[in-house]
Amino acid sequence: MRTTGKEVDLQIYGKETELDKSIIEELNDPMVHMLRNAIDHGIESPEERIKQGKPPQGIVCDQCRADGNYILITMEDDGRGIDAEQIKKKAIEKGLILEAQAREMSISDMLNLIFIPDLVRSKKPLCVG
Repeated sequence: MRTTGKEVDLQIYGKETELDKSIIEELNDPMVHMLRNAIDHGIESPEERIKQGKPPQGIVCDQCRADGNYILITMEDDGRGIDAEQIKKKAIEKGLILEAQAREMSISDMLNLIFIPDLVRSKKPLCVG
């Protein structure tokens, strides 16, 4: 396991929510990816957090709950937030989107780039939106 030097309180709610085993298996990799991103890119170092007037320990909260016929899963952290322009820039650098596409993207489109399956392994431009 790699270390980041960051202090994180992982809070998990909704453990009692019932999900089919096959769904849990499908969600494992995306959830781990989101958790790693929250810690790696969202939560600041203890020193940065103290400078910003935050406690040194960041919080990542994962919640699962039933919503009618759906299961709603949310993950949030108290870190710096997501830089949509940086995501777009990285997607262009990796050849995942074309610059022409990027110019037309809304902030929502840019943020949705993080949800593209196999984003890291893909080598060809993806049509988004």
